[in-house]
Amino acid sequence: MTGIEKPAAKRLTNFARGALAALMLAAA
Repeated sequence: MTGIEKPAAKRLTNFARGALAALMLAAA
């Protein structure tokens, strides 16, 4: 993994985590 891909992967992980939390809130 290059230095350019690493921040993008981290951002994608944070986005996925946030989307999952929002989905759980919407389903609750």
